[in-house]
Amino acid sequence: MRGTHLFICKEKLMQPATTRESTCCGQGHAGQAVPGGSGPSAGTLERPRYFPRQLITPDDLTLEADYFRDRMRRHNVHLHGWGVVCGALVCVVPVAEQPQAGGAVGNGAQTVTEPWLVRVQPGYVLGPYGDEIVIDAVCEVSLRNGSAGEPADPRCGEVYVNEPEGPLYIAVRYRQGQVRPVPAQPAGCGCSDVSCEYSRFRDGFEFGVLDHCPGSHRPDGEARQGEEGNPFCPPCPDSAWVVLAEVTVDADGTVTRIDNCSCRRIVSSTRDDWRRCGSSDADRPPQGGAETAKATEGSAHQAAKGTRPAGDGGGRAATTAKRRASGRTRVRGASEEST
Repeated sequence: MRGTHLFICKEKLMQPATTRESTCCGQGHAGQAVPGGSGPSAGTLERPRYFPRQLITPDDLTLEADYFRDRMRRHNVHLHGWGVVCGALVCVVPVAEQPQAGGAVGNGAQTVTEPWLVRVQPGYVLGPYGDEIVIDAVCEVSLRNGSAGEPADPRCGEVYVNEPEGPLYIAVRYRQGQVRPVPAQPAGCGCSDVSCEYSRFRDGFEFGVLDHCPGSHRPDGEARQGEEGNPFCPPCPDSAWVVLAEVTVDADGTVTRIDNCSCRRIVSSTRDDWRRCGSSDADRPPQGGAETAKATEGSAHQAAKGTRPAGDGGGRAATTAKRRASGRTRVRGASEEST
């Protein structure tokens, strides 16, 4: 691998993280068999269990955050895979248009590009360990070996170990940094200056220049087509780099060719996999508004009367006669009691 450097876009300086690095696909340490075949293995994830009167330490809170981050990484790797989701195209860095012999600029003018320099467009990438890599701004990356992010001495420019030969491969990987330092309470008594601690982690990324295309970026298509039976879980990748493009340069650093396809893993996204509802599953009100609805109810009531059985009128008359007879009996009983 050629020289790499931490590239900061939008002048976001980050301190390298001191917490544990991303592990194999969110698995933590390698799993080990437990004697007796019971109980959790050493590779399972853990989260804190809180209870009353518990003394909570920073390690407990960090463990809870790491638990969900590791689950997200494992989900990304095993269900979505890893590679470029969208964007992150590598392009040349133009300088200006050189005029023709007559001094005219425009038609026929030749575009001059910056030597040993390429530009990466914004994009979204899933790393081999399930980390999300968001390139949120246009970034320029040097192709020379040993390029440093910050010059060691302001009197010196960039220092290069050697000139790269052959095709180069622009790659990106996840990088976590610490930001926002704040004063921290001293551990003991003393008159020393108040120490500071970083209060935030920030997701970032790092560009690198590789001298070969990793084998993980060139899968055997014929072997995949012939797979049958139950799939096996893939092994953990041995590198965190995701290649974006193959770049060919001349001896003087002029970029002659950029290939954004030959050594790029593409992750299929279901973002645009949607459809319109073509059925008529809708609760539509009656046509004509409330008046039509009342008229419809009245028609239904009249229809119900018209469909009443023929013997229904006789039954109603018999009920009326019975009520009248009952009334006469009550009146007669009252007269007998009074006499």
